[in-house]
Amino acid sequence: MTSATIWGMYCTRSDAPYMPDHVAALTEVKWPQEFEAYIYDKTEELKQELDALRIKYRAR
Repeated sequence: MTSATIWGMYCTRSDAPYMPDHVAALTEVKWPQEFEAYIYDKTEELKQELDALRIKYRAR
C-alpha cells in the first residue's frame, strides 16, 4: 500500500514525474522482489493469452 501511495503522490505529477532520491531510499517504499517477478510473469502470461485469442478469433 505504501508503495502505491508514494508512487501516486510523486510519479503522476506532470511537472515532476519522478520520485526524489530521499523518498525512494525509504524501505517502506520498496516492494518485495517477488512482487515484481509476479507482475512480470503475469503480464507475459496475459499477453500470450491475448495473442492466442486474437489468432483464434482473427482479430488482428
